[in-house]
Amino acid sequence: MKILVLGSNGQTGKCMQDLASKGAFPSSYEFIFWTRDDLDLADLESIYSKVSKTSFDVCINLAAYTDVTKAETDEDKGLNLEINSHSLEELSLACVDIGAKLAHISTDYVFAGLGDILTSTSFPAPQNEYGRAKLLGENSVGRFSDNCIIRTSSVYSEYGNNFVLSMIGRFANNQITNVAGGQFMCPTYAGNLCLAIIRAIELDLKGIWHYNDGDYMSWWALASMIENKLGTECLNFVKDFPSQVVRPIYSHMQVEIELKDIKYHKFFLTMEAALSKIISIKQ
Repeated sequence: MKILVLGSNGQTGKCMQDLASKGAFPSSYEFIFWTRDDLDLADLESIYSKVSKTSFDVCINLAAYTDVTKAETDEDKGLNLEINSHSLEELSLACVDIGAKLAHISTDYVFAGLGDILTSTSFPAPQNEYGRAKLLGENSVGRFSDNCIIRTSSVYSEYGNNFVLSMIGRFANNQITNVAGGQFMCPTYAGNLCLAIIRAIELDLKGIWHYNDGDYMSWWALASMIENKLGTECLNFVKDFPSQVVRPIYSHMQVEIELKDIKYHKFFLTMEAALSKIISIKQ
């Protein structure tokens, strides 16, 4: 099976490359890793022609615009829509025309996150421009019945820019850091997300699915775990963190049983193991 991976320079894309190089997936899987240099989703006119001329069985779309704050500005609102929404129309058409499946990664930000456990059938109610664009993108992908959408949340890894790396950097420099204890989510290690994506492809899952690592906690609780591992005392509890963007307060997405069994995969990392790995790399 030939798998085209878009967004390979992002944190999840780099974890996918690591896992593939370590033999985490069947040897019959041939990965084609594309970065933005190979396909820029902001260049709408090039998407169909480039993708439809490529031979593959499945496309995994890890590419996204992820600056939630800048997506609210006039400067970046259009770019957010182009990458997270309009590009998916072209990508979906290219995949269906060559008979390939599209596995697209979405977000918990399509929900308001007001307290209920969120299932794949829960009603979306995005509260910001990023979430609205991602929901529009889901609608484009979902027009074709063979496609698969995997919503995830609070992704972190040893790569890119994410909350865990930010906390490690601040604590290592003994910077006093305010973190919200009144906002809750389910952290997801990017490597585990990769395992879930491949599992969904192997099961030929269709429609919308949820994946996270299963731990429901506040941002403060996650930061506290990191601080304890580093042995520092820099963390301040605040109920809410000032933000220009409305974000989900209680983001508890339920993972379907079909994707829960990846915790038995030999490359799956618990949160304790993932945080220890990242800290050992970054120290």
